[in-house]
Amino acid sequence: MARRKNVVKTHEDSVGATTAVSIQTNQVLDFDTAMELFINEQKILHRAPRTIEWHRENLHTLRAFLERQGLSTTPNQITTKMLKENYILHMLETLQLSPVTVNGRIRSCKAFFDFLLNEAYSSLNPAKQLSLLKTKKTVIETFSRDQLNLLLSAPDKNTFTGFRDHVIMLLLLETGMRVSEIVGLKLQDIRWADSSILVLGKGNKERLVPFQRKMKATLRKYISIRGDVEGEDKVFLTIDNIPMSTRNVQERIQDHGKLANIQGVRVSPHTFRHTFAMVLG
Repeated sequence: MARRKNVVKTHEDSVGATTAVSIQTNQVLDFDTAMELFINEQKILHRAPRTIEWHRENLHTLRAFLERQGLSTTPNQITTKMLKENYILHMLETLQLSPVTVNGRIRSCKAFFDFLLNEAYSSLNPAKQLSLLKTKKTVIETFSRDQLNLLLSAPDKNTFTGFRDHVIMLLLLETGMRVSEIVGLKLQDIRWADSSILVLGKGNKERLVPFQRKMKATLRKYISIRGDVEGEDKVFLTIDNIPMSTRNVQERIQDHGKLANIQGVRVSPHTFRHTFAMVLG
């Protein structure tokens, strides 16, 4: 059987131009249509892909809950009582989710219904009266100097993957970059002349991050080992010459943490970032 083409054909009007579904503001929207309108708005606002996916997951969870409870999923028929006394209580008492998780879903509800109200797709905002739950401030542990030495020594620097991982950890520690920024880093983002990196961060905001002479030499050595890969400008690649993902980096650092027998602290890219912040402080 031939493999299908992974392209969805668009509907075209009589003159051949691609047309979008027209939604009247006085039309009662179903949940899926309303959600896609909201998601498209997030894209227009240049929200980060992970943020958009986070909203989508949270809204899917809301719709699934309402369906299981036999409640209406039509946005105009969703009430504050349904959200507060059914949905939020269910998450807290039945699922026993953490306040942080529940707050994330509340934020998505607020953003979703705010959008529908502001765009005149709805006359009411049932999420307006929802309040975020109080959360405990947790202290994020940082790496000690000994733990950092063990971690940075764990990768086998005689291998491509080992040296690459070593460089990633050094870069996380020295620049405080997020893991998403590390995997998104391109060759042209490295400004060798002034020893800095152009980083595209949250909200598509750019910033320049400096690095020191030793980091510069190590990064140059990695780029030399990486070599030229046709059609690929991402700095950090897998052994198969494809860009590393966030999950790739997280798993590799966790593996090095186990190898170094690091205990009492979470071994993750975020801990490197927090250690960087504490060092600067």
